[in-house]
Amino acid sequence: MKRNSVKTLCLLFIIALASCKSGDQMPPALKTAQNARVLLPGKTWVVKDVGLKAYEFSSEPNPNSPMVIDWFSVAKELGEYETKAKESFGKASIELKQDSVANTTGLELTGNQKYFITDEAKDDTPPGVRLEITGGSDAFKDMGITEATFTYFVLGANEKNLLLQTPNEINRRKIVLLLEAK
Repeated sequence: MKRNSVKTLCLLFIIALASCKSGDQMPPALKTAQNARVLLPGKTWVVKDVGLKAYEFSSEPNPNSPMVIDWFSVAKELGEYETKAKESFGKASIELKQDSVANTTGLELTGNQKYFITDEAKDDTPPGVRLEITGGSDAFKDMGITEATFTYFVLGANEKNLLLQTPNEINRRKIVLLLEAK
């Protein structure tokens, strides 16, 4: 009986380690947009993993609670929408130049865009450090809109990694990208 308990604990520990594949490289949270403006520009950020942020029951996230992300790279099985999101975002990249010009691939924007990093409060946007990218979009051509702004929340960043929450969601859970500087 004792052997089974030890085996079970070992198995749970191995599963916990495996689920941390992307999580072990999670960059620290940034407190201000100024910190993000120092770290992010001048690099090309390439998606390393895609995941879903745990569902938040409150509209005001608790900054002291740990961030839980279910990474697609360690999932045993992905549903149809998760598979499409992984394929869609899996090869995405964001080049942030020093002069507020961005070039993205694999996102809904096309060509060169403008970007702005801010943490200023807005009535229709939750608080936090945001990367706002404005540019041409094929997604809204049918509606006669040629330019759109997409807001990505900077959940964490350091010199090598960037954690972004996209405006996209699956079953009311936000899609999160772990990007690596190239």
